[in-house]
Amino acid sequence: MSMFRLLRGFVLAALVVMPVVGHSDDTDIFAPSTSTAQAAPNILFVLDNTANWSKASQQWVGSPTQGQAELLAIKKFVGSLKKPTNVGLMMLTVNGSRRDGGYVRFGIRDMMNTANNQAFQAMLAGVASDNNDYNVNSPDEKIDQSSGSYANALYEAWLYLTGAENSWAGMDPLADYAGNPGTSKDNLTTSAIGKLSSGFAYKGSANGSGYNSPLGGGCAQTYIIFIGNNRQGVMPPVPATTDPAVTTLRKYNVSTSPDIQSAWAHFLKTRPDLGVNTTAATNGSVMTFTIDAYNAQSNPDFTTMMKNMARQGTETNSGYFQAGSDVELETALNKIRDRILDTNSVFASVSLPVSVSVRGTYLNQVYLGMFRPDALSKPNWVGNLKQYQLGVDKSTTPPPCSLPMR
Repeated sequence: MSMFRLLRGFVLAALVVMPVVGHSDDTDIFAPSTSTAQAAPNILFVLDNTANWSKASQQWVGSPTQGQAELLAIKKFVGSLKKPTNVGLMMLTVNGSRRDGGYVRFGIRDMMNTANNQAFQAMLAGVASDNNDYNVNSPDEKIDQSSGSYANALYEAWLYLTGAENSWAGMDPLADYAGNPGTSKDNLTTSAIGKLSSGFAYKGSANGSGYNSPLGGGCAQTYIIFIGNNRQGVMPPVPATTDPAVTTLRKYNVSTSPDIQSAWAHFLKTRPDLGVNTTAATNGSVMTFTIDAYNAQSNPDFTTMMKNMARQGTETNSGYFQAGSDVELETALNKIRDRILDTNSVFASVSLPVSVSVRGTYLNQVYLGMFRPDALSKPNWVGNLKQYQLGVDKSTTPPPCSLPMR
């Protein structure tokens, strides 16, 4: 036996008895670069402030009324944000001669800005308080339980987000415009409570004022979280056939089946008003989540409507939530928050399909394995495999944004 073979035998024997120790550096393969600025998502809460939000017969679990629970849950949602997020609030309004629709109570603003965040939280806490003039039981904050058209509110949300047309529902005394002093000692308006100087929803204070669109450039996704208070025995009123919430859908050939509320959720998601340009439609898509709030009393038809809105407003059938307590409401908002903030978090691995020996057949094929980390850090990630070809883009237009992977 040669010396080389003898040494090799000793080495192999040593390897057999020697324990192999591995050290993990716990390095995340998915770690977004701190130097890369991602477009912050835009979130517009639409809150049903009909008298249904303060009915004692609903026997809400936790807060005295579900309206107070909803306001405080939004407050906690805003206060817990750790990633760049823009958030605002729309409420329903029926005020004198003004039409049955919605108004922007707090314009969509950057919640990483301390002044914006604190002003929003202070306003929400003020309305939720029993000690203020403006609260869930005040006629200035709630409307008749059979009023409040959801379709008109979604139409108004579209006007606000696009900023292309003036307000239709009219100006509420609590609306978010510069210099609004409020009309009570509590001064629960954006201008009065927060002393903010920018981000106002309206260009002026007059009825029919124009909107300042909160949407900037880039690839930011936009979402609506619609909190509806289940109405026993009644449904939200349907707009008249001459109202723009109806005529707009007709103009873009959007079916109002099964109901006009879900038709508007579908309209906002697909954005037919942006034409056939895929890039524009993708960039302007607005996803709608719904929370069906009730405990002791419910209307099955109302629940079906809320499910239809979520089904038409998101890419999956998981956009609907039901809550009958403070805990369930907070849980629903946390799940929605995780869905939104993880939407654009994608890990992609690039690989060639076959060996170089057959590259003549598969020369221009590249596969991307795309995965999204699970919001609860579970082992399995949602993902799929996509095939692409390489090419030269000679256009001068900016690259399109892609819809979020869901």
